[in-house]
Amino acid sequence: MRVSSFDASRRHLVITGSAAKLTVSQTDELGTDRWFVDWEVIQSPRAKTTGRTVLTSDDLRAAFDVDNPEMSENDAVHFLFAQYGATAAKQGCYIRWEEWLNIPCPGTAHDGDPNISIFLDIAMREAVKTLTAPK
Repeated sequence: MRVSSFDASRRHLVITGSAAKLTVSQTDELGTDRWFVDWEVIQSPRAKTTGRTVLTSDDLRAAFDVDNPEMSENDAVHFLFAQYGATAAKQGCYIRWEEWLNIPCPGTAHDGDPNISIFLDIAMREAVKTLTAPK
C-alpha cells in the first residue's frame, strides 16, 4: 500500500493498495481532536467490506508509529499485547506490531476478514505527523 492522496489543508489522507483503501480525515466536530479512519477491503468484483473507527491524534500517531506510547502494566496483560505481541493497540480500532499496522484488528484480510494490513513507510508516517501537528 502507498500514499495515493494527501492534502494537509483539507486534513485528508488516502492510502491505497490493489484490494484495499484507507482514508484518514478529520471529523466535522469543531473543537474536537478526532479523526475518521475509514477502510475498504475488496474481496471480489462483487464483494467488499467497509468500516469506520474514530481515533484521537495521539491514537493516530501511535497507530502509524509517529510516537511510540509507553506500555503500561495494564497494556502488557491486555489480550492484544499478550496474544499478538503488539507494539501499540486500541481494541476495535487498530493493532500495530513494529512496522505492520492492522486496522481495525488482527487478521490477514483474506476470505472476508474485514481488516487492512499495512506495512508503514516513511511517506505514511510523515503524512500522519503533519496531519496531527498542533495548529
